[in-house]
Amino acid sequence: MDFNFTKEEKLLQNSVREYIKDKIAPVVLEEDKKAPLSKKEAAAFLKDLIKFGYIGPFVQAENNGPELSKVEAGIIFSELGKAWASLAAIAVFHSNAISLILNSKNNQLIKKFVPSLMSGEIIGSAACTEPLAGSDISGIQTTAYPRSDKYIVNGTKTWAANGSVADIALIAAKIDQTGIDKNNLALFLVEKKNSCFETIETPKMGLKALSTAKLVLKDFPVTKDNILIIHEELENRHDWRSFLQKEEKCLTAAISLGIAEASLEAAVSYSKQRMQFGKRLAEFQMIQKMIAEMAVSLDAAKFLTFRALKMLDEGVPCYKEIIMAKTFAAQTAVEAASKAIQIHGAYGYSDELPVERYYRDANCFAILDKSTELQELEIAKEVLGFK
Repeated sequence: MDFNFTKEEKLLQNSVREYIKDKIAPVVLEEDKKAPLSKKEAAAFLKDLIKFGYIGPFVQAENNGPELSKVEAGIIFSELGKAWASLAAIAVFHSNAISLILNSKNNQLIKKFVPSLMSGEIIGSAACTEPLAGSDISGIQTTAYPRSDKYIVNGTKTWAANGSVADIALIAAKIDQTGIDKNNLALFLVEKKNSCFETIETPKMGLKALSTAKLVLKDFPVTKDNILIIHEELENRHDWRSFLQKEEKCLTAAISLGIAEASLEAAVSYSKQRMQFGKRLAEFQMIQKMIAEMAVSLDAAKFLTFRALKMLDEGVPCYKEIIMAKTFAAQTAVEAASKAIQIHGAYGYSDELPVERYYRDANCFAILDKSTELQELEIAKEVLGFK
């Protein structure tokens, strides 16, 4: 397979690189230390990124979208992940909310929310994880009870990306209608302005600028028009998660590529400058071995990621290839960042340089949307033909 970028794709990559170099890179070190961006700050960054297609990259022109190919989206998210993974994550999870609304085919919700989401006027979040339900969605305990023309939602969501700054959130809950579709899993759109749901920010190791919150819904009213999808309506899907996060997996793989590439470049640059025992670090064979391992893994991760993106563009079934890309790219980022710290020595451990941030951020993608180990089990099942 040929994964050389086209002339147009290279132009897009270069324009994104120049923008990030001038506008994003100079502020990352200080902004990331402030912990989660405020709603005003997050919205400002999102609006600046619109012109490159970071917001709803696959949305069609009829909905004011850029209609990027999957490969083009992979290119731009890799570049942003290289500079500031937190901001790339904010854009991915915001865009995922847009995709879910569009995929629901609910024209009323599309007309009401997609224009504001695409313009960055409002921010979106998706919340499925709960204290007792992560990869195992059968453990979801959030309930939605029908009452007149509404559902009353009760439950707690954890690790909601963009949670504290979101205007709307997509909530997975079980519809409880005694004797009728009892406990049928559904996805609801809840609006903070209607009846403010409580958000509690969760401190975390990496992706500091990304808001990650606990959402508490108590007797929260949701109109029946705000149901996006019911589990039983899903057809030709591997599972609920694949419907929710197929595109997200590919874009998080691209962000991981960016982190790995940034780690390699930092390690190469530092090893050529740092003198020890009368010669540069780069002249020591052990350092060369680490650099070589980082370079090989990065190229392999790029191949897997852009293969999956290209297959998606071509409409080829590629669930296995998607999870292979996400798993390997995330692990590559973790290992590359770890090696970069080792090569930098004490300076790598300091927050005056970005390599410690690369390591903290990379580890999130190794557990995001199922851990590496669970993803590997899924890959094995795909290879073995198990359902």
